[in-house]
Amino acid sequence: TLAAAMAAPAAASVGQWIIVTATVTNTGGSDLQGVSVLLEGPPGSGSIRAGPVPAGPVLLPVGVMQAFTWTYSVSGVGALAFTATASGSVCGGTPVNAWAGVSTAAVLPASFATSVAVSTTRLVVGEWLTVTLTVTNLGGAAALNVVPSLGSSGPPATMQPPSPPTLPSLAPGSATTFTWTYSTSGAGVLTFLGGASGQDVNSGAAVSLTGAASPSVTVLVPAGLSIASLTLAPFPAVQCDKVTATMILRNTGETGARVTATAIMEAESD
Repeated sequence: TLAAAMAAPAAASVGQWIIVTATVTNTGGSDLQGVSVLLEGPPGSGSIRAGPVPAGPVLLPVGVMQAFTWTYSVSGVGALAFTATASGSVCGGTPVNAWAGVSTAAVLPASFATSVAVSTTRLVVGEWLTVTLTVTNLGGAAALNVVPSLGSSGPPATMQPPSPPTLPSLAPGSATTFTWTYSTSGAGVLTFLGGASGQDVNSGAAVSLTGAASPSVTVLVPAGLSIASLTLAPFPAVQCDKVTATMILRNTGETGARVTATAIMEAESD
C-alpha cells in the first residue's frame, strides 16, 4: 500500500514562489515500482514553475518514504488548494494509489502608504517643531522591521531621533506614527519628505515607499530691535525747559515685537 502527505506554507503573498511537498511512503509488504506523483493546483491562482523533484518514477522499497517537491508561483488571492496523486505498482503489476491535499492562504503583499504632518507651518528660528510620519500597511500580509525615514530641504535644522526608532511588525490594515523633533537654525522655507521600509512576513521581500511630502514650514527671523533715531526738542535746551524725546525703533526681524516704553535716564553735563 501507499500513503501520502502534503506540506506547504500556511500563507503566501502574491508574487511569491513557494515550495509544495508531497511525501509518499511504502506502507505495504513489497517494493513499489514506478512511483510518481501528480500535483494539481487551483486554476487561475498561479503556476508550477518547477518540479516534481525528483521527476520520477522511482523505486520505493518497503517502509521507505520519498519526498517530491514543486516550486509554485502565487498570482491570485484566496485559498490555494493543492492535491497530490501518487501512483505505482507492486511487482505483479497491480496498481496502488494514494491521495493527499494541503491549502495555502494567498494574500496581497505588504505595501505602504505614508503621510507627513507638522505641528505648525510658521515658527521662529530656534523654536522646536514636531514632525510626524504615519505609515499604513495596505497589504494583506504583515510588514516586519518597519524603519521610518525623513529628509528635509531648506534652512539647516537639528533633528532628534524618531520615536519609536523602528516597529517590529505592522499588521495588515494597521497604521503607526513615528515622531521627530526639529530645531531650526536658519530662516527660510522648510519641507520634509517621509518614507518607510520593511519586509513582507511571508516572502521576506523588501517593502519600501518614499515620497510623502509635508506642508511647507516658514521659518522666520526673530524680532530684533534697533534705534533708528533719537531726537530731543527743543535742543539745545536751557534749565527748566520741557524737553520731548522722540525715539524711532526699527524691527530687523520678520516677526512682531511687543515694545514697552521705559523712562529716559537724565544725565548732567558740564
